[in-house]
Amino acid sequence: MNLLFLALILGGCNKDKNGQKKNRTNDTGTEAQSIIEVTTWSVTTPDDSAMDVEIEIGPDVTSFMLTGESRKEVGMEGVVDPDGKVLLYWDDWWDSDESLTDAIFGYETTTALNWPIRDVEDPLREGTYVVQVAALGGGGNYTSGKVDLTLHTKKDPSMSEGKVHARIVYTGDVDSDPDIVAATEDSVERWREIWAIHGVELVETYDSAPTIDAHLGFWRNGDEALLDVADGLEPGSVVLYLGESVDGDFDTYGIAGGIPGTLANSPFTYVVVSWLSHAGFDAQFTKGEKSIMGETMAHEIGHYMGLYHPVEDGFNYWDALQDTPRCERRGACEDELASNLMFPYSVCSYSGDDCVAAGELSVDQQGVVHRYTGTQ
Repeated sequence: MNLLFLALILGGCNKDKNGQKKNRTNDTGTEAQSIIEVTTWSVTTPDDSAMDVEIEIGPDVTSFMLTGESRKEVGMEGVVDPDGKVLLYWDDWWDSDESLTDAIFGYETTTALNWPIRDVEDPLREGTYVVQVAALGGGGNYTSGKVDLTLHTKKDPSMSEGKVHARIVYTGDVDSDPDIVAATEDSVERWREIWAIHGVELVETYDSAPTIDAHLGFWRNGDEALLDVADGLEPGSVVLYLGESVDGDFDTYGIAGGIPGTLANSPFTYVVVSWLSHAGFDAQFTKGEKSIMGETMAHEIGHYMGLYHPVEDGFNYWDALQDTPRCERRGACEDELASNLMFPYSVCSYSGDDCVAAGELSVDQQGVVHRYTGTQ
């Protein structure tokens, strides 16, 4: 069978644990729209530990996202509730064969933590939560550094229905070809169809960024030019850049800028998707190829909202959800999960003309999607 690969790059670093120090500082501003409230401030971390960042949760808040941006790499090492109960600790997940959040690893200069992640986590309640934030230097060791923090909080009484606002951005001169634009819009309809099944309404807008390279090479290190594109977005919006390739790799369908991805305006606020990887060597879309591109869009935004592959392509790492099968062989995993939206590759016939429709999500996967702070 023809296995079409959907790429996600993961990474990590070694950490030296030495203690904690509380140190909250200044530069705070607040903006509110819809059901999401946004607060910003800055902290300076100590050089020998993570620091406790206090998050004040008011009545009716159902989820929060804390984003840290720095010239250093940023890790979110733990979450503690108002009673002092540890809800998340990095060491419980560092060597696990299950994946819960990228936030603990601290391998990027922009890192986001969404809480709660799953429906098995305790609902938020009024009080002071603590997120342990670290700035990391060479070798993953603690270092002192300024970290700009953005807090998004959501008041959403429904954990089964919601809207997600997405800006779809054509890069380079991609939107100069009417056939590509038409195929993109058809693919978005497939994306919309998938999400509707799971209680999510897609609200999309289109934009053009002719100065951004259509080969999407920025995904490795971010790009300051992305700040202009994301400027003015509604709080909670996500951004998808459509280009010709992902850094010149035509075997990669798409990549998400984080699991979860940030809602803050940053050089890492993105999902990237290649139209040419889907259309193939003839650069002409078939109906099936448009359907797969729509599934890729939903899949990569699914990563951005906190979903992992239910099983990784090596069949020895899994997501941390209870109702996705823990299969261990390629054949068994394809039999059980090929139709799942987050399966790591498309399962197709030898000719490539007949592929399994991938649009299903388990109940626990839906729970992650609806707890993402951007799902309103």
